[in-house]
Amino acid sequence: MLDNIYDQLGEATSKKLVLPNPVIETSTTNTYWKNIKKILQTINRPPDHFVDYLNKEIGNVNWMSSSKSDGLVMIGKYKKQKISKLLCNYMNQYVICNICSSSDTTISKNKNIKGYRLYCKKCVSQYNI
Repeated sequence: MLDNIYDQLGEATSKKLVLPNPVIETSTTNTYWKNIKKILQTINRPPDHFVDYLNKEIGNVNWMSSSKSDGLVMIGKYKKQKISKLLCNYMNQYVICNICSSSDTTISKNKNIKGYRLYCKKCVSQYNI
C-alpha cells in the first residue's frame, strides 16, 4: 500500500519544463530562428501571440513561410543571448503561473478587456495578463 501512495505522489509532483536551445542563424542583415515552432509547441502557446510579443520588443519579425514550420525572420542582427533573454521574459510573463510557478498553463484571448487571460491547470487560478 505504501508503494501505491508513493506512486500517486510521484504523479502529483510538477513536471519540469525543458525547452530546446534556440537554433539561430545570422546573415548579413537578418536573423533566422529555425526551431521556434517546436519551442512554442513545448510551452503550448499560439505562434501569433509570440510574434506579436517579439514585434513589441524588437520589431520587424515575420514567419519565413505561411506554414510557420520554417521559423522566424528578424530584421537585423541579434545575438543568441538576446533572443534567449526575450524567450525567458516571455516565459515569465505569459507561461509561468504567478501564484504556484507552474508551467502547466493555457492562455486565451479575453474580449472584455482586449487582452489575454492565463489559466493554471495546477492551482486552478486565472488572471488577466
